[in-house]
Amino acid sequence: MIDRRVRVPPDKVEIINKLRYSEDNKNGIFKQYSDILSFCATLGYKYDRFNPFDEGSSSVDPIRQDVFERSGQDKLFYLLAYARTGDPECLSNSEQAEKTRIEIFEAYANGGLEILRERLHGREDPLDFILLMISRERNGSIH
Repeated sequence: MIDRRVRVPPDKVEIINKLRYSEDNKNGIFKQYSDILSFCATLGYKYDRFNPFDEGSSSVDPIRQDVFERSGQDKLFYLLAYARTGDPECLSNSEQAEKTRIEIFEAYANGGLEILRERLHGREDPLDFILLMISRERNGSIH
C-alpha cells in the first residue's frame, strides 16, 4: 500500500498557522494540522467551496493519511468523496479511489481555508469568531 499524504495548500500556511495552537500562538484553536484541515474541509463542503490546488512549496509538510485514520477523521474523506461524485466506486479500496478521496478532501479543505482567511482577516483571535460562526450556523442565521 502506498504511503498517501494529504497536502497542505502552500498559499494557506499563514491562516493555518493562525488557527494552530502552539507555544508561539496561544490564540490558536486546533492542536493538529489534521484537525484544521478536517474542520476546513467540512466548511468548504458546507459552502460548496471546492478548490483543487497545484503542488507547491509549503512550510507545512504533507500530513500522513494514517494521522487522519488514527483520529477517525478518515471517515470524512469517504463522505466527501461520495457526496461529491455520487459514485460508490469512490468508496472502494483501490489505489485510484484512495487518491480521489484525498484530492477531494484537499480541495474542500482548501476552500474552507479560503473562507476562514476571508472571514478572519484582521482578527487576532479566531476562537470567538469561529464560535460565533458555528452558533449562527446552528441557529440558521448565517450563509
